[in-house]
Amino acid sequence: MPSLISERPDLFHLYQSLQDGMAVRAISRARHVAAFAGLEAGSAVFAGLFAVNGTSLIPGPEFWARPDLQELATMGVKGLEAGTDLVAMDLEPLDTWRAWGGKLTIDWPAPERSWFRRAERNRLPVSAITLESQFVTSMPPADELVLTWDQLRVIPASWRAKLAEWRGVYYVFDVRRRSGYVGSAAGHENLLGRWMSYSDSGHGGNAGLKASQPSDLRFSILQRTSPDLLRPEVEHIEALWKRRLHTRDFGLNEN
Repeated sequence: MPSLISERPDLFHLYQSLQDGMAVRAISRARHVAAFAGLEAGSAVFAGLFAVNGTSLIPGPEFWARPDLQELATMGVKGLEAGTDLVAMDLEPLDTWRAWGGKLTIDWPAPERSWFRRAERNRLPVSAITLESQFVTSMPPADELVLTWDQLRVIPASWRAKLAEWRGVYYVFDVRRRSGYVGSAAGHENLLGRWMSYSDSGHGGNAGLKASQPSDLRFSILQRTSPDLLRPEVEHIEALWKRRLHTRDFGLNEN
């Protein structure tokens, strides 16, 4: 959710506009909605202010004609099934307090399961203001980085910049098939460019991964190389990893 808020505000706005009956009735009586994300128990981080401009109905048959709804569904958002009518709140993003997004934290009173509240009926004191957005986490070291396919599609901009600089050998593991694939990246945008091809297609053009479900894939880095190392040298290191991990004989490498 933090990456969705910071990197894909369009999908976040769509996500929060899809409410159930009780929430629709409550929000419809308000003029504004202040959105927060619960990153820790007992607190909530400001994500934006929105004007409430009514509701609209998305008929079930139109579901598959909406790429944005399909994308949310693939990310595991519950209640998004083809054929189901959806009620969407018309929430207009406002510039007011935009600079506080990810930086302003309030106390969220118990019971925490109450995920929406009337501001005039609650005390919601500010507990912290940070210099940096809490929706953008620091990138872990290369040897600790493990991303799901969903996370791959909302990589923070600062992470993308680093991955574009890094070249080397990576590993894609299918948790359902319990088998892995070794690949290498050297050239245009390096690891970022290669991983974005998986983000787009789910398999990156690799025959052994075409039978995998993208949501089952995990991406990690086996070895970083010098940014000046030539492609043939990087591919030689890739071949050594394939031999050590036996991904040609017992994995998903068909090359």
